[in-house]
Amino acid sequence: MLGLSEGARVDEWESAPVMPVALGEVAGGIIDDRLYLVGEGWPATLVFDSSTGEWLPLATAATRPFPGHHHAAEVVDGRLHLIGGLGGDSEGRVQVYDPEENRWTLAARLPFAAGSVATGLIGSGLVACGGIVDDRTVADCAFFDPSANTWTSLAPLPLPRNHAAAVSDGRRFWVIGGRGPGSGDGNVPADGFADVQCYDLATNTWQSSAEPGSSLVPLPQERGGMGKAVFHRGELYVIGGETLTGAGAGPDLTYDRVDVYDPVANTWRLGAALPTARHGIFPLLHAGTIVVAGGGPVVGSSASRIVEIYTP
Repeated sequence: MLGLSEGARVDEWESAPVMPVALGEVAGGIIDDRLYLVGEGWPATLVFDSSTGEWLPLATAATRPFPGHHHAAEVVDGRLHLIGGLGGDSEGRVQVYDPEENRWTLAARLPFAAGSVATGLIGSGLVACGGIVDDRTVADCAFFDPSANTWTSLAPLPLPRNHAAAVSDGRRFWVIGGRGPGSGDGNVPADGFADVQCYDLATNTWQSSAEPGSSLVPLPQERGGMGKAVFHRGELYVIGGETLTGAGAGPDLTYDRVDVYDPVANTWRLGAALPTARHGIFPLLHAGTIVVAGGGPVVGSSASRIVEIYTP
């Protein structure tokens, strides 16, 4: 399990082999026990082989054609899909990596040319919402059908968001916290929000904790930059993040918080704190553990080689 020791205990973090290079604003996925990771700082596609517990040479995997940053990512049909991005002409592009062929191709572009988009697998495809377009945050949402290589517009986010934590349970899709109009409309550090927004594919409707009378409980600490949320055993894990003046951050204005949401009980609890507070991360679920590789330990532009693994 990605370098974990045999004695790993429940609700604890362990360190894993550091990455070959430092990356910030990371995105990636796990395919056949290999972790594929991209990010800001290097154009390379990093590969970790869990069978050997080692990072492979940087030249192992092909380099993505548009090496921007602030990509979203999902694994669909055994291929890594990078959705959108900022810089490097990656805005709104969908870059697809096939590990069997070791090559990148392009899928149909996102209908809105965004980066820092919230995504999740739902139904037979994926949902992409929000993000930054031309230094402003949008509320657009769309559904991608990989078999048809087409996008279909969906009901927009009630609240436009970028740098949010997002995850799906296969039917519902959550967009948690993040930044937007009023606090971080463009790609700049800000305090962010605590809103929880939930989408139902069956009805093409949203609920928001900000709506009057809403039953949804907001994130306990407002912030952005948490990266992907993780859905595990019926709960949602929101990890790390950054702020400018928010409560509870470390001296470098990053968070070690692990907030865990139970959508059935509609309650939040704290998990074990991330050992190294970071933002711009992309937590990934692998064999019952949550892998957090890279990301920035300091608010704003920063990167690291750190890999830490959580056994919830």
